[in-house]
Amino acid sequence: MLYAVLGILAFALQNTCCKEYGNRYPNTIYAQSVMVVLSLIIVTGIMALLGGVQALSPAGYAIAFAFGVFFVLTLTTMTMAMNSGHMGITLLIQNSSLLIPCIFGMAVWGERLTLFKGLGIAFILGLLALSAGDGSTVAGNRQNWNRKRWILLTGLAFVGDGILAILQGAMSRASAETSSVTFTFWTSVFSIIVAGAIILLCRARGTTCRLTRGGRETGIFSGLIVGIGVGTAGGNCFSILALGQLPGIVLFPLRQGGLVLAMWLVGILLYREKVTRRGLLMLIVGLLGLILINMG
Repeated sequence: MLYAVLGILAFALQNTCCKEYGNRYPNTIYAQSVMVVLSLIIVTGIMALLGGVQALSPAGYAIAFAFGVFFVLTLTTMTMAMNSGHMGITLLIQNSSLLIPCIFGMAVWGERLTLFKGLGIAFILGLLALSAGDGSTVAGNRQNWNRKRWILLTGLAFVGDGILAILQGAMSRASAETSSVTFTFWTSVFSIIVAGAIILLCRARGTTCRLTRGGRETGIFSGLIVGIGVGTAGGNCFSILALGQLPGIVLFPLRQGGLVLAMWLVGILLYREKVTRRGLLMLIVGLLGLILINMG
């Protein structure tokens, strides 16, 4: 249980630093790509120290590369979405992306539709329907809120996170002997390459910006990058350790539900995000959906 709690805290650190990064720096692809490269260099180093530098099969490299592409998409759009609307609701919807691998598993991998899965899918669809309703619920405290931008970014993070879960499942089927540490090492390497290519493209097109002017700003920038990197690596590592003590049917709803609750609390305390009755209903419906799908 300790490892599960530490995993939740690590991912909460990652998400909070992503939120603060988005608050302080331009909400652009270039700024987010810089964040990805620098933070994942830290993740790669940690995974290497843990013995992650191991060769993959050809299929493993292909899956890891695809994972890297969608990880960049997911992390950047998640960060931008959190800064375009209510942080807690944004992360609740993103974590509800378990709907995608659940449906994919039944359609492609022949997994059974159980009562719990069916109920979980229904609850998550209910959450998505609720999020499309009253705009004030998901706007946070922002004036001149751009609803279309938030929907687009949150939708991309939702789809990206779902595809990442599918790719993780594909990796376990294609190369079961590959450890999570090795997989994380290679996906981080490929993510750095993808984000680095985006940075070079932005430079070639002249769409860059200066992120820090030295002094205290450099310290804040570095602290946020370290927080994202350490939070990402710590969350993955502690989750792996927790799986050695808890079954997945317990760990995954505990981790995802605990993380969502933690980030709602962070949003309320640090960013003064309001909680409406509709928002609370979305939280309850979403958490029930996450728990039921994992139980299925």
